[in-house]
Amino acid sequence: MKEKVFLRDWYYNAGIIGFLKIICNGDFDKLEDFGDKLHIDENYIEFDLEILDNFKEKLYEQLFLKYFDLNQYQSYINKALKDNEALKDKKDKQNPLITRNIDKYPFQGLYESLGHKLETYDDLVSYQKTINEYTKERIYDETKTTDFITDFVKKVTKGIIGLSNLEKYLKDARDNSFKLEKDSDKPCISCQIRKRKFEFNNAISNIIGFNKDNANWIWGFNSTKVQLCSICSLIYLSASVSLIFHKKGGNYINCFYFINNNRNISRLKESYIEFEKQVNSIKTQEIYPIMVKEAVKFTKQEQAAKSLQNISFIESQENNMSGQSTKNYNVYSFSLTSKLAEFIDNNIDKIPTGSYTNKNNYFDIEYEVLRKTIEKKLYYDDINRYLRMYLSSKNKNTNLNFKADDINKVVNYILKYITYMLKGGVNVDLEKISKTGYVNGKKLRNKLSKEGRENQINGFVYQFLNDLRVGDKDRFLDKYLRISISNELELYFGLEEMNNKEAFLHFGYSFLNGLLYQQNNSTKENENE
Repeated sequence: MKEKVFLRDWYYNAGIIGFLKIICNGDFDKLEDFGDKLHIDENYIEFDLEILDNFKEKLYEQLFLKYFDLNQYQSYINKALKDNEALKDKKDKQNPLITRNIDKYPFQGLYESLGHKLETYDDLVSYQKTINEYTKERIYDETKTTDFITDFVKKVTKGIIGLSNLEKYLKDARDNSFKLEKDSDKPCISCQIRKRKFEFNNAISNIIGFNKDNANWIWGFNSTKVQLCSICSLIYLSASVSLIFHKKGGNYINCFYFINNNRNISRLKESYIEFEKQVNSIKTQEIYPIMVKEAVKFTKQEQAAKSLQNISFIESQENNMSGQSTKNYNVYSFSLTSKLAEFIDNNIDKIPTGSYTNKNNYFDIEYEVLRKTIEKKLYYDDINRYLRMYLSSKNKNTNLNFKADDINKVVNYILKYITYMLKGGVNVDLEKISKTGYVNGKKLRNKLSKEGRENQINGFVYQFLNDLRVGDKDRFLDKYLRISISNELELYFGLEEMNNKEAFLHFGYSFLNGLLYQQNNSTKENENE
């Protein structure tokens, strides 16, 4: 007996990916092993109900591997050792409180399930060594026949997903009880082809934004409750496995993410695998840059000639996944022309990274720059702002902490972006002008450094920034001529820079970029030459 499920809303799509991940135990390459029992088409999957055998065990395994924080548990053990140092020289002395920092939520009973007794300091040392050698997978393998796995999963998923009806869903599916056979049978609200029988679980209705009561459902069904069939219930439940976990922001808010498109399941699966890999590998708190890069990759692969609007990223905070009845997720959608996607892709290694803090507020530079790139709002004012912050951060009396990996990289990228946006709209070679300005600034820098006058550089940059901010060519040129002549340098500022606003600003900011270049060890000197 085979059943089909089609791509639908984003949470249902997440459920399809989660379902596939569950049945293959997290190894998508093994989906091929199911042969004719599983078929993945463009917009639906068809599976034999025999695939549901051992589904519960596989689901619990994936949930355990997702939520078990081995680093946190190891830190509990380390704290227990520190708190019990007084027992170090009394190795045989027992302490009934020795497990206080270990046997607590959500890890209660784990050490016993692994066959350890924790009564003395030596027991703690031995247990620490064991856990430090274990992976999450090994812990699961050695405890899967105990009650620990079930108890742990129920604790960490409470309020996020509903597992209480899992056995009912599975039994109803295996018994083919979802068939529409009588006139009185009502179709499932989701698929419309199987019999509705199970109420929406709160964990589903809360996250996608409606209450299961008919009064809050805009389509006005003739039932007092909105209901699903057992198959769709399993699919929605499976979304918990594919949602990608990440701690966001300065307060490390627990968030869940999913990448979504409604056109092709295989493409969705591939995008999900890559997105999860990227999220798990980043060390920053900001996930937006990964979204942009994945959207660029998707657009490039589609070879879209026009704007593409069928890829999005969904974000839901963990504390919003229960106890609510309104929409509790954010959607990040990217409408990228193939041309803009190509620009980002060609400059992917040139996108500036780093961060800055101001009055205890944290800001991610890569996020800011990419967001303005997508929104087409990146401009010269941003260069001016970043340069001012960079210079201000050198002042010991400021509360600004600017940690750009490379301020030159910030300036270079924004100028490249502006050049791209203006391409065809100006009759001057902005790339050539940028290189000329950079070389000019670099020569002045070398001259000042050679004569031991590096302390003058920041002052010069501040003065030029004021002129560039208001676009005052005359004042800029006056300072430029005086400084260049007094330092016996060749003049690079010409008629193009004087007669064209973009040429003037490109030259000016590139000149300052060259003037600052040596202050950053990571700068590649030939990048602008």
